[in-house]
Amino acid sequence: MASGRPNPNSIRSMTGFGRAQAQVAGLTAQVEVRGVNHRFLQIRSRVPRELAPLEPAIDALTREWARRGRVDVVVTQGESRTSAASIDPQRAMAIAGELRTLMDTLDIPGPLTLQNLLSIPGFFGGTDLNAEVAPDAVMQALAEALAAFDRLRLREGAKLVRIVRERLAEIALRLERIRELAPERLRLYEERLEERMQRLVGDLGSVDPARVLQEVAAYSEKLDVAEECDRLTAHLGEVEGTLAKGGVVGRRLDFLAQELQRECNTLGAKAYSAAIAQEVVGMKEEVERIREQVANLE
Repeated sequence: MASGRPNPNSIRSMTGFGRAQAQVAGLTAQVEVRGVNHRFLQIRSRVPRELAPLEPAIDALTREWARRGRVDVVVTQGESRTSAASIDPQRAMAIAGELRTLMDTLDIPGPLTLQNLLSIPGFFGGTDLNAEVAPDAVMQALAEALAAFDRLRLREGAKLVRIVRERLAEIALRLERIRELAPERLRLYEERLEERMQRLVGDLGSVDPARVLQEVAAYSEKLDVAEECDRLTAHLGEVEGTLAKGGVVGRRLDFLAQELQRECNTLGAKAYSAAIAQEVVGMKEEVERIREQVANLE
């Protein structure tokens, strides 16, 4: 039986699979656990009808291992060595007699066939192990399947975290290039503005430098990207901090990715530079990749 419980500070993917089987007193139980993306935690169990009373225990144990996603638990029961498919003649005769009596009492016409008898629980000989050992076999197999399910989700989660961090690093590089390009953009604007004003003035004389500086200052205030760059840097730090803290991070990372996208849009509207616009487009692509990855995180 699997030991221990999952580390709550680890980051996991919502997608995973685990399978296990356990045998107790000759009864074999097989359990499969599958997980896929879901906004909340949804557990769906499918068990044989005679094991339906186990569903609350199955749900409770599964909740110890999964905190988000849709988790399907499928339980199947194998044949017991001590309850082989052999007919007990005395039991069969007793059942047949009881059925004939019931048919006479209820005045039910028609013959009693072997097919009728074979469909009756208890017709076969052997010991019915379900009530006594099935819970132990099922819960043992479930614990082992959940442990295997968790190991796969941990591996996938670690891969997703690496990808997100790579994308964060790329955004940070592009953001640094934008910070470097921003002052040059203002210098070029000042030169172009002075040229345009000089052409407009023509023979009237030289352009007033104070007027040029006034226009540049107004432009600089309108299209200053320092605030957006600072907020983007802060959001990148929040994403990294969330990853470092671990645990259930999917929803928060999705929110932070939306904030990153919003700041990129604002930055793009202020670009007024082909070079900066190109960097912003690249940043948007990286943010979208982050959103795709964090959508798989628990």
